[in-house]
Amino acid sequence: MSHLAIAAGTPFAAQTATAIADEGGNAVDAAIAATFMTWVCEPGMTSLGGGGFCCVWPPDGPPITIDGFVEMPGRSADKRRFGQGDRVSMPYGGGVDTFIGPGSIATPGALAAIELLWKKWGSLPWRELIEPAIAAARDGFPLPPQSALYFSQSYDAVFSYTPGARHLALRDDGQPRDVGDTLQIPELADSLQRIADEGADALYHGELGRAIADWVDQHDGLLGIDDLAEYAAVIRPCRMSEQRGWRMATNPAPAVGGAVLVELVSLLGERPRGRWSADDVALFARAMERAFTDRNEWLRNGQLERMSDDEFLDAVDGQRRALASPSTSHTSAIDSDGLACAVTTSTGYSAGVVVPGTGVLLNNMLGEIELNPAGLHALEPGARMRSNMAPSILRSADGDIVSFGTGGADRITSALAQVSANLVNLQMPLDQAIEHSRCHLEWRDGEPILAHEPGLDTSEVSFETRSFDEPHMYFGGVQAVQRTSQGELLAVADPRRSGGAIVT
Repeated sequence: MSHLAIAAGTPFAAQTATAIADEGGNAVDAAIAATFMTWVCEPGMTSLGGGGFCCVWPPDGPPITIDGFVEMPGRSADKRRFGQGDRVSMPYGGGVDTFIGPGSIATPGALAAIELLWKKWGSLPWRELIEPAIAAARDGFPLPPQSALYFSQSYDAVFSYTPGARHLALRDDGQPRDVGDTLQIPELADSLQRIADEGADALYHGELGRAIADWVDQHDGLLGIDDLAEYAAVIRPCRMSEQRGWRMATNPAPAVGGAVLVELVSLLGERPRGRWSADDVALFARAMERAFTDRNEWLRNGQLERMSDDEFLDAVDGQRRALASPSTSHTSAIDSDGLACAVTTSTGYSAGVVVPGTGVLLNNMLGEIELNPAGLHALEPGARMRSNMAPSILRSADGDIVSFGTGGADRITSALAQVSANLVNLQMPLDQAIEHSRCHLEWRDGEPILAHEPGLDTSEVSFETRSFDEPHMYFGGVQAVQRTSQGELLAVADPRRSGGAIVT
């Protein structure tokens, strides 16, 4: 039996990781099995039809990120289809506009990333890591609160689009599914069985991928079998930063999430001190305004890929001086040997498309407006899309290791920056660092508004504010694990997201 800590989006996923540890699996094995389980048991939040990133920091080597984010499809698509999509609005988080349907589906990469992660660091057989998810899809699982909440606010706009999507959100009598309702997805079980037998090739070169590509093509989308066949996960050096004796490894370019996280942490510097004061909250609001403005500029011009880490940090230092005078699931795992792993995957808001016969919910990453400032389908086919995801690992000079990450679209980086500040600057225990009240800067009609949970003093914030009545999954669902310098293992699942956390 391996000794490890796991924090995942659902208790089912955490329990699956525990079973993998019982079989002798390491942190990577546990994270992979848990991720497959989230692809089943967090419907609407994530799926193997989306994209993702894996951050790994082995005890005897440098940290790396496996980039499995989505790509722009359309290598063989009719050019008249470009720019076509179904724009919808839904009330989630105070109001969201996005594009759904076949025209919003990007080439999925999460499965390729997970397989590459297994090939490099996995110790148990591939099939063994998928079998629990197959059983859950076939036999049924209880619908988690986060999925029920999301369906309640997105059904009309998104999950009414195809029969397979409706099955996820509605019972057989047509009524909305309640938290805890048993949901079975036998077609997804069959697809996962193909993946267990054939590996990721089932999606990228096999019949599963052909069924998906054929359906998308027949419904005027861009994703083709050649887009799937050309896809490959990429290993990249992590973006690194240092703060008060802690080193952080996070997602590098072309993703923007890691850069924004590093900028937010750097702009905060050694604040807050002692507690989150009104001045600290106001500083963080201004930091978010600066970092999110930079993010939008990076998304527009691709400047981030051309900057070295040193050039990037020099630019952030300049921003700090100026300041001194704004659907996803995450799994974190760490074992007693110090192997740390953070995996974030997403289908965006989802395309509302479950291809018949597959059970696979597909992403709507082409339709996420904040990730596509140049407009729908502006990228060249084969181009890697940008992402806010930032699975990250912290290591202290004393030997502490923390693996953490979250879902939450553009709230990912603000949530992680606040948790990092709580850990590093305020030296909070892991559970308190995650449970502490959060805020996030958003824009309405071009004006910044600070959304916040109860318990934060916003009296010095210069922007308009809006308060939530209680902690809310809008502000992310940080799943984190820690191995202390004394070898103690800790795991915390964010109560905002009803996840699962277990130490074996």
